Amino acid sequence: MRLRTYIIVCSIVFVLQTFITSLLPLVRGVEPLLCIILVFIFQEEDLIKPIVVTAFFSLAKDLFFNQYIGVSVISLIVAVSFVLFIRKTINTESLVTDAGISAIAIMIYSSCYWLMYRLLGSPYTYFYMLKRLPLVLIIEVVITEVILYFLINKVVQARRDGYFK
Repeated sequence: MRLRTYIIVCSIVFVLQTFITSLLPLVRGVEPLLCIILVFIFQEEDLIKPIVVTAFFSLAKDLFFNQYIGVSVISLIVAVSFVLFIRKTINTESLVTDAGISAIAIMIYSSCYWLMYRLLGSPYTYFYMLKRLPLVLIIEVVITEVILYFLINKVVQARRDGYFK
């Protein structure tokens, strides 16, 4: 995916996220920007520009909609760092493996998000966050896997395989 296309997709998701969460309260905790960057991490090699674009839109989301600024960006960077570390050790070319890694990354994102809010004075407990997490986790993993399924339209060669060049 080209950078221009990625910026347009992130812009559309950023705008639509506000309308969708106001219309459907069930999806209030869903982070589609996290889903998009996870898909991009599983698909591409050049990642610095998309991570910066996603961090920019995540910061804009904090500026416009959240109580504290920078919490989403820090949580996003922690989750993306985890996926980048795992991607080097595990073959991420299977949809089942991608679903598991996505679920763990979403758990890390949510836990880091809660921890940052807790350190900043939020009264919510970890169990309160865990109460909504299963639904959010299922929705985000399904979104990530659906996007991955439709984007994988060619045979992806192993990144560390010396036979394919």
